[in-house]
Formats: sequence, structure tokens, C-alpha cells
Amino acid sequence: MAKLPGGIEALKNAVSRLKFWVQLPFVRLGFYLRERSRKNTLFPRRWLTPSKIIGIDIDGIEDDDREKLDRAFLDLLLSRRDYIKERYNKILIINTSLFLFVAANYFGVVSDISIFGISIKNSPGVAEFLLATSSTIGLYSVSMHGNITVIDGTISYLISKIFPKGMENVLKSALLTDYQFGKYFPINSPHIVFTEVHSLFSILSAIGTAIAYVFCAVVVMFINIKMLLSLWEKSSLGIYSQAAIVYVVFCGIIGLMLIILSRMPGPYRDYTSLQRIQIAEQLNPAHAEALREQAYKASVLDRLELERKGFFKPLPPPSRPSQN
Repeated sequence: MAKLPGGIEALKNAVSRLKFWVQLPFVRLGFYLRERSRKNTLFPRRWLTPSKIIGIDIDGIEDDDREKLDRAFLDLLLSRRDYIKERYNKILIINTSLFLFVAANYFGVVSDISIFGISIKNSPGVAEFLLATSSTIGLYSVSMHGNITVIDGTISYLISKIFPKGMENVLKSALLTDYQFGKYFPINSPHIVFTEVHSLFSILSAIGTAIAYVFCAVVVMFINIKMLLSLWEKSSLGIYSQAAIVYVVFCGIIGLMLIILSRMPGPYRDYTSLQRIQIAEQLNPAHAEALREQAYKASVLDRLELERKGFFKPLPPPSRPSQN
């Protein structure tokens, strides 16, 4: 076979190199996306509520210590929860009073407020100071309520483990009133079921309650934004007013993040398959090797093929510990 002239050969090499460099980012991106998909299959994400993750974690307590999860422990949690909730409610009243004063002053309803017998006049900088104070207290109260949520999740778990299943509805209504709908759902009488009217009213009530909560949250947020914009425009204390408003917004963002982290379902990475391999390594190394190959074979072969084509540099061999 006759060789191509030098110029054509160089042109073909240049085109080949150009094609390689054009393909490189897309090939690597495709590999990383495949790796991500394989990781999500091997270590899936699980969306768990705070109470659910608490139950899963407590289930992992050693058998020798499970006997300590008794009614005495439940009574201790109830006592501490009620104490923290009492403090939280007092702080919430103070915080709400400060917000209502600033809001009422913004709408021209009142011009001063009295807290613990101390009168606070509507002077320059008072609104900014009260909002900053309210935001700081709000952060503390959000953290405090997060602790209440953890304790309530543990109480819910203990109720399901200590008491008979048939008493769970009654006990949760008595001990976890903030999370109960207020209607009894029979679980011990399978022959007695709700009619269509009950089911319809339950669905409508749940939807209506959710809409009311969202509406209240939107109204409060709207009022806050309006007040902050008004105070920013006035800037009665100049840069100090603006700094206070920035601080209020910062506290609001952090508080929202804390609420999402402590109350909303969140994504968790499930490494059960890795734990299975670790246990097999102790009991049956050959089975552990088979599990490891099943888990990582596709990734290894995919990477080796791309290394062969030059899209990745070969990984260095794993270093072995030196022997003295």
C-alpha cells in the first residue's frame, strides 16, 4: 500500500488530534454522568423525614442497650420536651409582639408598645433595632424548636415500640398534639371503616389547612419585605439602618435553611451495599470479592476502555504499606 505524501499524512494527523480534543470534554462528561448514575444505583438517595431518620438510627442501637428505651426514658423525654416547649412559647410571644409592633407602626395603627411595663416609642432606628432583635430571637427559637422536633420524633418511636399498636393513635394524640389531625382513626376494628363523606372531609380539611398555612406564610413574608424596603428607603440612621436590614435578611435566610434541615424531608445517601461488603469481608472474603466485583465492575471496565483510547490517564497502582 502506497504511503500518502507527507503533507496529507500530517493533515490527517492534525484532523485526528483535533477530533480527539473536540471529543474529549464530551466523552469525559458522558463518563462522569454514567458514574453518577451507577453511584445512585449502588448508593441510592432516600428522602426521609426527621422522625423517620430518628427511628432508623435508634433501631441501630445495640441489643444490650435497648432495654434502656423504656417508659422511664419516655417520661424523661416528655418532661424535657414540655420544659423546652414552655420556654419556646414564651420566646415566641415576645418575638411576635415585636414583629406586630413594627407591622402596626408601618400601617400607622400604633406609635408605641409596652413590653414588661417598658414603653418603646416610635423613634428613628427603633424599627430597625426591633426587627434585628426579633430576627436574632427568631434564629434561637428555630433552633430550639428543632430540638423539640428531635425529641418528638424519639417520643413517636418509643410509643410505637413500648405500647401496643392499638393504642398508638390515642397516645400520639395525648403526647404529640402538634402533629395530630385531631380525628381518631380506628385501627383495632377493621370491620368499621370511614364512609365517603368522612374521607372527602378529611382530604378537604388537610388541603384547606395546608392552604391556610401557606397563605399565612406568604402574608407574613410579604409584610416583612414591604417593611424592609420602606426602612431601606428611609434609612433613618443611614448606613446603620441599612446594615440592620441586611442582618435581618441574613437571619431570615439562615432561619429558612434551619427550618428546611430540621423539619422537611431531606436526601440521605444509603451505603447499605458498602456495609454489606464490609461485613462479608469479615465472614467470607470470597463472597466479599464477588460483591465488590458486582458493584464496581462496570465502572472499572468503562474507565479502562477510555484509558485505552487516551481520554484518561491510567490510574497509578495502589501504594502498599512499607514493611520495616
